[in-house]
Amino acid sequence: TGVTGKWHLGESQKHIPLKRGFDYQYGFYGAFSWYTPQEVTNGVVNFYHDNYSAKYQWRSGRNEGGAIREQGKIIKEKEYLTFAIKDRAINFIDQNKDKPFFLYCSFSAPHVPFQAPVDYYAKYMHIKDENKRVYYAMISALDDAVGEIHQKLKDEGLEENTIIYFISDTGGATYTGATTNGPLKGGKLTQFEGGINVPFMMKWKNHIPQGLRYPYPVSSTDIFTT
Repeated sequence: TGVTGKWHLGESQKHIPLKRGFDYQYGFYGAFSWYTPQEVTNGVVNFYHDNYSAKYQWRSGRNEGGAIREQGKIIKEKEYLTFAIKDRAINFIDQNKDKPFFLYCSFSAPHVPFQAPVDYYAKYMHIKDENKRVYYAMISALDDAVGEIHQKLKDEGLEENTIIYFISDTGGATYTGATTNGPLKGGKLTQFEGGINVPFMMKWKNHIPQGLRYPYPVSSTDIFTT
């Protein structure tokens, strides 16, 4: 069992991943972390929101809950965090491909602080709103990271023996001004539909029919029972 990415389920010794059933851990324990080892990094574009929470997250950086840890020990991670999470996930699959495994890959993107690789930022020159441009670039990098993990399963011939879940923890953070959940009302931090009605997709090749739509309410807690 492995977890790569954001934890945010407690930082005391009895709540950390290695004490909650995971054999391997990489990522951070808190709600957020910088995507780079320092605030300003060559090849990465930042966008700063003028609100208290964003300012707090920029100040916090990679300290305490934002520290990057592997197997519970703080490490210095130089790679852009979305790609580092992806690389650890692929490595975990590679090491465990010959036996049953469970991987919880919880990307932090596109959580504040907004930081995007410049090559992805360059793809959105047509977006004049700087806030949205950095946000879209972060999501584009995330898309590619998810795609590489998916490709790894294909390359190893594991598609027919692996259930993939793709879900979000909340609706988009509308307070950033970068996104909307329309036509649903509200977003992250609210209990309106925009805050709790999120993507929930499953794939299990040759077991779950492609394009099937399940019209009833589900929750990520249903995965545990499954």
